[in-house]
Amino acid sequence: MRQKHFRTSAAHRMIDQRIYHGVFAGSPNPYLILTPNLQIVNGNDAFVSVTRVERDYFAGRYMFDAFPDNPADPGNTGVKMLMESFNRALATRTPDTLKFQRYDVRNPTNGIWEHRMWDGTSWAVTDEKNAPIAVVLAVREYKTDEVTKLLDEAQVQVEKSKRLVNAGKRLTNEIERLSREVKRGRLGEIETLRKILEEWDVTMH
Repeated sequence: MRQKHFRTSAAHRMIDQRIYHGVFAGSPNPYLILTPNLQIVNGNDAFVSVTRVERDYFAGRYMFDAFPDNPADPGNTGVKMLMESFNRALATRTPDTLKFQRYDVRNPTNGIWEHRMWDGTSWAVTDEKNAPIAVVLAVREYKTDEVTKLLDEAQVQVEKSKRLVNAGKRLTNEIERLSREVKRGRLGEIETLRKILEEWDVTMH
């Protein structure tokens, strides 16, 4: 009897609703659901909380009307990169992830643009024929201290790369000089050249 009851339409509707509220609406992870033409269907409470944009403002609107680029910063690539991510997810039917993407958000209450950094993963929801019926966007916002740490790490890597480039230039000049000496008959410089290359190989590893 329990198995028969579980298979009824009413039971399935109840289970579907509970799954919806538990997995989407009640999830601590921020989710946004859109149609394939990128009209926003809904966002869960976690999405409202992290964006600080009320559901009444974005629900039913085209994604990039509700969340446009910051007009004060023409270099902001948020809309372009997210559009491309949506397109890839819809075309391939596989999740597509943007890492450490700047996407400013305008507070609709006070009109202030807030500089924000995100990870975002998009994927298509398909029907039984594998045709897309929705797109889901899951986001994660970086906190200020996380952004600062990542930028500091990036700067360290940039400085290290500059040092390696400069060292490489000096090495190239020295190799060219030694090569000229060898061609002039100073074969003893071959050993000097070999040691330099061995030391550089150790440095690179």
